[in-house]
Amino acid sequence: MGNLTFQQIFRYALPGGITLLILLGVYKAPGSESGGHFDVTSIGGAAVLSGVALVVGGLIYTLHRAIAYPIIYRLLLFAGPLRLDRAMSRAWWWNILWTSREELERDIRRWKERTQKDSPVSELQEWGTQIHYLYCSCWAIIVGHLLGLLLGWATRSTLYCLSGWLLLVFFAAGVYHHARHLYFESKVMRDAERSKSSTFGIPIKEKHELYEIGTLALVGTHSDHKLAPNIDQGGNVHLNVLEPGAKAGNHYHKKVQEFFINPGPGELLLHLKNVNSNLVETVNMLPASLSEIKAYHPRLGVPHIIENRGTHQNTLIIVVDKDNPSDVYPISMGIPTNIA
Repeated sequence: MGNLTFQQIFRYALPGGITLLILLGVYKAPGSESGGHFDVTSIGGAAVLSGVALVVGGLIYTLHRAIAYPIIYRLLLFAGPLRLDRAMSRAWWWNILWTSREELERDIRRWKERTQKDSPVSELQEWGTQIHYLYCSCWAIIVGHLLGLLLGWATRSTLYCLSGWLLLVFFAAGVYHHARHLYFESKVMRDAERSKSSTFGIPIKEKHELYEIGTLALVGTHSDHKLAPNIDQGGNVHLNVLEPGAKAGNHYHKKVQEFFINPGPGELLLHLKNVNSNLVETVNMLPASLSEIKAYHPRLGVPHIIENRGTHQNTLIIVVDKDNPSDVYPISMGIPTNIA
């Protein structure tokens, strides 16, 4: 097994020790004068018990990580606020026994973030360890009872009931602690992702729950204006001509960062859906001026539609940090669509 750290020893010894406490405390060992405890010297002493606790605890922890924890993890990810991608289709819910796309991407991002010394995600590792302690304490109580029943030992009724209540308390605390951890981790990961790539050089002036508003400057002569070179990381600019009543979008992105600019002459509407409340927020995208260009940026995972509700043709400028057709996720926003 190599050299075990103190945390690893404690991780394995804790559930093993609880198993022995249940077996030797709740159940009455035959032939024991105390009526409920082994004679430690008869089985080699405390050192042997410590070894047994490590072996049993190691098995409990391994089975917990391999079977029980993934199932609980995926069940908790049913809740939208606990997911990284709150707008993801729920078609994968049935697949409890296999890794979902949300789980895979979350775990990969967590491993990457933990390699960064200044990443706030790495600070949540101790929190995750506590969750495993709580879950393994539950399984240890169950294993202790199973061993006692298999051996056919009599029980101490008071301690038997107490261990049942401890099982419920540990499990409830584990699930609650786990849900809070996923919620905070999701927020930290989304914030870290936005801080790394959300603006790619575009200054942000306003921040809202579903979107941000940045500004771009104009450089060059009056007759040859162009966007200032903020997009210096492989970004691209696309033009979309919207006829009166036409819409663009009706999707969301998980990685690609988009900024929408209305060059005029009319007004465009940006519809954004809150996937938690299912409410749609509408933002009036005012035409750009020569002194300042407003760029509207839907946050990652927020479904959006741009609509030309005017009576004249209008151009939409789309600034992206990178082109990635596979990062377009169609979703119904409950708005009649006439996609351009």
